[in-house]
Amino acid sequence: MAGGQDERVVFAASVEALLRAFGPPWRPGAREALLKLGIDPEQAPRAAYPLSLYMQLLAALAEIHFPDAIEDERYFQMGQAFIRGFERTLIGRAQLSLLQLIGPRRTLDRLTRSFRNANNYTTANLRELAPKHFEIEFGFVQIPGFYRGVLDAGLRAVGANDLSVELAKREALAATFTVRWT
Repeated sequence: MAGGQDERVVFAASVEALLRAFGPPWRPGAREALLKLGIDPEQAPRAAYPLSLYMQLLAALAEIHFPDAIEDERYFQMGQAFIRGFERTLIGRAQLSLLQLIGPRRTLDRLTRSFRNANNYTTANLRELAPKHFEIEFGFVQIPGFYRGVLDAGLRAVGANDLSVELAKREALAATFTVRWT
């Protein structure tokens, strides 16, 4: 993917969610790290960002906010924080209100559509293993812990109780998660 229409991009709502999750007020070094990446937290986000820049943003915020956590746990916490920040955006409030009405099962049916509010590349294939027990395959995942955190916090926000989200398989850039709740 060498630019143009095929470039993987992350939309403003995703950057806004991270910014709302972590500031203001900003931890020491956070605002400076954002400015170094070319992201001014005092300005409205651009319409879209290259995936590579978003990954740098995730890494910078993860290091500042969860410096003592091992990488997988650090990004799991980043995914959970993303959902908390997403709840504070206009798009996030609207989307999560709808998803709360339809519940966790039907939310999973809409995963690809929901992720398309975040970026232009995520696709999800859902397979029901049993009632309230699913396998979800994402075709392109750079940081599985982040996706695990997003799924965990997102499904809890729409009503899943006693939730378990685990990475089941990793092949190249694809990742498969198992999700179950009571």
